[in-house]
Amino acid sequence: MARPLRAALGALLILFSAREASAAGGAAKWTEWHPTGDDVRLAIDGNGVARVEHALRYRVVMGPLRQIDLAGLEQNAVLAPDAVITGDDGRELPAHVELKGEGALRITVDEPKGLKRGSYTFRLHYDVDLVAAKELVKDGAMWRLSWRSPVAVEGYDAARVVVHVPAAPTEPRAVKTGPRPQAELDALGDAREGGEDGVVATLARTAEADELELVRPHVARGDSPLWAARLDPKAFPGVQTRELRPPPPPPPPEPNRLREASLLVGLLAVALVFGGLVRAKTRAFAEACARAGATPRPLLPLSPGPLGIAAGLAAAAGVALEYLGWTTSGASLLALAMASAVSRTPSVRRAPRGPGRWVALAPKEALRAPEEVGALLDVGTRRGKVAAALSLLLVAGAVVLSRALGPEAPYLVAIDALVLVPLCVTGRRVQLPPDLARAPVTFLAKVHAALLRSPELAVAPWARVPLGAEVPDELRLLVLPKASLPGLLGIELGIAWTRTTTGFSPRSEVLLRVHDGSDAAARLPQIAPFARPVTGRRSDEKVVRLTPALPGRSAAVELVRRLVREVTDRRVVLGGWQGAERRFLDPTDKVPVAA
Repeated sequence: MARPLRAALGALLILFSAREASAAGGAAKWTEWHPTGDDVRLAIDGNGVARVEHALRYRVVMGPLRQIDLAGLEQNAVLAPDAVITGDDGRELPAHVELKGEGALRITVDEPKGLKRGSYTFRLHYDVDLVAAKELVKDGAMWRLSWRSPVAVEGYDAARVVVHVPAAPTEPRAVKTGPRPQAELDALGDAREGGEDGVVATLARTAEADELELVRPHVARGDSPLWAARLDPKAFPGVQTRELRPPPPPPPPEPNRLREASLLVGLLAVALVFGGLVRAKTRAFAEACARAGATPRPLLPLSPGPLGIAAGLAAAAGVALEYLGWTTSGASLLALAMASAVSRTPSVRRAPRGPGRWVALAPKEALRAPEEVGALLDVGTRRGKVAAALSLLLVAGAVVLSRALGPEAPYLVAIDALVLVPLCVTGRRVQLPPDLARAPVTFLAKVHAALLRSPELAVAPWARVPLGAEVPDELRLLVLPKASLPGLLGIELGIAWTRTTTGFSPRSEVLLRVHDGSDAAARLPQIAPFARPVTGRRSDEKVVRLTPALPGRSAAVELVRRLVREVTDRRVVLGGWQGAERRFLDPTDKVPVAA
């Protein structure tokens, strides 16, 4: 049964009890008495059990008063069987207390003649476990006491409640209860009063206990006022319920020596492996830059030895901090380790080339594929792709195994593995200045094989050899139609390199070389109407530079074949006519055929 409804029923029970008591003296005898106040003291111990002491004041207009009833008590209240009645003259009378239903009690005067006219104070007490009664609950960092007085039979003024608790660092504070819920007001019937509670609080503190006095100016008839205060949980060390005070955390597990040793070995392996890779990659890239005539530029300006040591220590320290729970600090150190492995595009200062001569080379010697040297950590090479794939498999296995360390461990392992990315995508061969004689070999070999399928073409590797040297410094393909226009010097296909922020980008180009004033030179406006001829290797030579519309080998081959068709002399028939004659000519006429 809800407490407001019990309060209303208790009020009705008290009213009927008063009428029965008045009728007990006989039909001709009239009795009248009124409650004038209730002073309550809640002495709460460290276990959350309160000793509730009532001082109920009554004024008897016409006696005798033999008994009074109280309603609205807690169901778990433990009553003291005896009570004391004090008159206005100081005389004390005995009384006894008994339960009268759910949440109600009766105080019976032991004096046979009852109480005559005058003012009397009924003193009784009972014990209540506030935690079990849900009257002491958690309220943020504090605990909240919510206790209701018994139902008032009639209205009275200056209701007082004293809350006595053990001393604690934080003082008790009254809590304004606010307006009463509408459901309670409806249950009280005619005895409705809303609005704020208007409680006045006074605090007294000592070294042993704190006392909070709460005074309400008026209590309405049939009301059961609510008294609320916020208390320090440290005042109740004996309360260990899970609702108010969760159990203490379990003691930390004993250190696992084997796990700690494995962690140290793993951190040492991370430092050695990652630091060694950074050192080896930085040194190999520096040597490659020296051979290409460039200056290496690591992101951290250190030599390979100190750079590898810094990278290894930063990686191991970052993993250790993440394992200890300092994720942000660990990620910062891993970012430093990643920066240690970054190699920027080297700076290049090419000296002007000296004079040289262009010669045709044998295809087997000139178009031989170059060997990959130190390309294990270059993702652009075949061995680098294999190494990157194996690294991904190892990282995936580490992610799966790390689930035993905790729910966040797989994500941290996957993120930490990103430190390997700069080793594979920076310090690559494409960042070096290209070797004009060896870098285009793979591309030119495929174009050479495609152009050899055309029998009307002559194709040969075309290399530039500096004077006084034997090794070429640039390689192209020389293409000539077997029946060419007079004045055609050649069609050269090569690779032009463009400097980018991350390296050098290849682009195929075709050079059409002709004698100035020849038939081939006269065809240049039709072949390349928007290209501007420039002077070639000699003063009487004109050169037009053309670029395929699309990148790739197919577009370059198609451009060369189109130029070949434009500069082929159609007046020359190679090998004579091989098909049936379709023209209607005089049989005596002779067809001129050029050899």
